[in-house]
Amino acid sequence: IIGIPARDEADELVALMLGHLLREAGMSVHIVSATAQPESYRELFKPDNVTVFISALPPSTLSGAGRVSRRVKHENRTAKVLIGVWSTEAKIESLKRRLDPAGVDSIVTRLSEAMVQIKNLIVTPVEANVPEAETESTRTEERTEEKLADSKPEEATDTVTRELARAFNVPISLVTVIESDRHFWRHAAGTGTPFPEASPYEVVLAADNFLAVEDVAKDERFSDNPALSKRGVRFFATAPLRIRSGHLVGNLCVLDTQPRTFSDADRDLLQSLATQLMDSLEPEPTSPASEPETAET
Repeated sequence: IIGIPARDEADELVALMLGHLLREAGMSVHIVSATAQPESYRELFKPDNVTVFISALPPSTLSGAGRVSRRVKHENRTAKVLIGVWSTEAKIESLKRRLDPAGVDSIVTRLSEAMVQIKNLIVTPVEANVPEAETESTRTEERTEEKLADSKPEEATDTVTRELARAFNVPISLVTVIESDRHFWRHAAGTGTPFPEASPYEVVLAADNFLAVEDVAKDERFSDNPALSKRGVRFFATAPLRIRSGHLVGNLCVLDTQPRTFSDADRDLLQSLATQLMDSLEPEPTSPASEPETAET
């Protein structure tokens, strides 16, 4: 069994905790250092029946975990890979959407679950997953996530809107703020908030659910809206920004002066970047420190 940190020393610390539990259960485990270069441990993936767990402690990036999984599968397609995202707030279905294309065989959020799943991967003769080809949307999500991991809170919105404009090739990408929740943005983005005035699009784009209008001129809900027509907006898509309690505090939006189609993949990307933005502004409240005591060995 090989344990690999997704990004840094915090990931390595949890990997060491899980490695200790696995050794107590009689398993042979090798933990790779967070500072090790990939070339220095690639041979560890070569043997038959190798099982790899990748440790990712928020705010460590999922993209880093996905890249490690692809690297493992490139070296050995029969290797079994488990990714642990150590957060009680993480949603397994969302994690699967992000990580399954990287060839992951199992995803868990607790050390006790990791113990069970690693044992299953070792003894169950299930064919290992194969990574899917990377898409431009995947690369955009990973690039944005990495930049957010290294950004200050006040830089997060700029990081996401720049990547949005680049990914969708639109002239306008922005965050609209719910006026009554400006206190959240002042706290999250610092005193130099990038939203000193209400956006002219705020009332139109403050949608409680995802909304995409491919041609404003042909949509009777918005065709005569002055906030859009006076500025020549013909297309827009908006994804809600919610804090962990579910409360809506704003929207992440892209706008264009030309009508355009908006695919399911486009929708998934916009929603994913909205989630990444909020994750970066509202830090993970939990810690896995007490987890080993509850893990069954």
